[in-house]
Amino acid sequence: MKTPNEISMTLADVLKIVDEQIDEVAELYADYGNKKGEPLFDPATQMKSMLSHLSVKIMAAGVRKSTESESAT
Repeated sequence: MKTPNEISMTLADVLKIVDEQIDEVAELYADYGNKKGEPLFDPATQMKSMLSHLSVKIMAAGVRKSTESESAT
């Protein structure tokens, strides 16, 4: 069974990959907007904000769970 640290490291890796993909989407939108000569709505900013909130919630849940398991022993 994995320890909470191993799980959070795996989560951090996943979040990094998702973050990189969001950056790629942002670049594609910027390139397309520049070619058309007009700024486009950039969903990457909204996605990054949601990802940040999600990662904080997941990490907080992991800390809460590990604290509960330590107090149970």
